[in-house]
Amino acid sequence: MPTSNYNSGIKLKPAFRGERKRERQSQRLGWQSLYFQPFIAQQLFELHCQNGTFNYRDGKGQDLNGRYLYVRTLDGRILAAKEGEVGHHSYLSNGKKVLSAGHLIFNQGQLVLFSNESGHYMPTNDEMASEIIFFHNLAQNPALVYEDHSHYPQSKQIALYKTASIIAMGGIDITPPYEILSNRTSNVGRQLTLPAAHDKHAGNTPESRQKPNYQEEQLFLSWDNATEPALNHYLEDECLMRSVSYEDSASLLGNMAASPSQRGNSYKFFMHQRYFADETDTFANNKTPDTPK
Repeated sequence: MPTSNYNSGIKLKPAFRGERKRERQSQRLGWQSLYFQPFIAQQLFELHCQNGTFNYRDGKGQDLNGRYLYVRTLDGRILAAKEGEVGHHSYLSNGKKVLSAGHLIFNQGQLVLFSNESGHYMPTNDEMASEIIFFHNLAQNPALVYEDHSHYPQSKQIALYKTASIIAMGGIDITPPYEILSNRTSNVGRQLTLPAAHDKHAGNTPESRQKPNYQEEQLFLSWDNATEPALNHYLEDECLMRSVSYEDSASLLGNMAASPSQRGNSYKFFMHQRYFADETDTFANNKTPDTPK
């Protein structure tokens, strides 16, 4: 779904640029990375919409249901993963600028709600203005809901709007929400100091890759909500990863048309060595096995 409207994009927030630097370096060196290369993300996660019905590009899973984490790339592609399958928006976007980021909720392939709930990008309502029109027209759902999290860090409230009302009124700033939620948590604006254990490269990588201040970085997401699992939309990295062999990765890339039931188990992790290993790559012949992140 390419876009013709110029948009400079929403940048990854400063607290996560260290994450992006590490993951990009892992990709360059052929190490395991939580970030999906753009062409792989497009193969696995790109959504298409026809007559208001969304489905994946491989034709599987026309009946999308539930909550999906999404980003819309600068070239207009919607990349979405079922909640729990991918940890953060930056994993889908490869840390790049996006037009929007948040969550989508589907019912039998129909989009019923979309939000700007992204701790990594924290889109404002001004940044979402054109996206509200875009999703309203694309979804062909007059009851489509926009869920705004942009004021949550200050007000601890989440506002719900009908996109039709926003468009009819001429903007979200002059449109009253039809409901305000004060009993829900949001991942926007929440902070956590990551422990050193989250650095999967530490102790097994060159000294130049180890970040002494990694454990001091403030990330605007939290895992301290263990007593409220239904309200915590993100999973810890350790819950999203498993070690896979090179053969598993090659088989996956050769079998992109996996069924929806296989999706959640097949792409948890990629080893990008096949795209980097060549006779000039000093890391390609390194006999030390990669350590899972």
